[in-house]
Amino acid sequence: MEKFSKYWSLIVAVVGVLVGVAGWLYNQGAMSKSTEGRIFDTPEQKVEVVKYVEESPSPEEIWRKHIMDSINTINAIKSRAKRDSLLIEEHKARLVADSINRLNADQMYQIKEELKILKDRIIINN
Repeated sequence: MEKFSKYWSLIVAVVGVLVGVAGWLYNQGAMSKSTEGRIFDTPEQKVEVVKYVEESPSPEEIWRKHIMDSINTINAIKSRAKRDSLLIEEHKARLVADSINRLNADQMYQIKEELKILKDRIIINN
């Protein structure tokens, strides 16, 4: 009989713990249900929030998009830098071409003026 009383206290302790855990789980469900009523004003609002959560991208997808945007930003910066350096080189080349064109135009003007003077001298001498 002493063996039974030894196990009896252990059985009572285990049953007590199980009843406590069951009570705690029941209480959590009741708290969850009451919280749900306080969070959403209407059932339609709850449906909209649930739809949004189900349709929204996962955190992994959001992070992947952020990384890709960062990579694209880096590539865009490099691309702009290269484009800008090419535009600067093109601008320098245009300045050289413009100066050559100005020299050519000035020389043509001087040649025309000299021809006018020579033409006037020839007409005066005849």
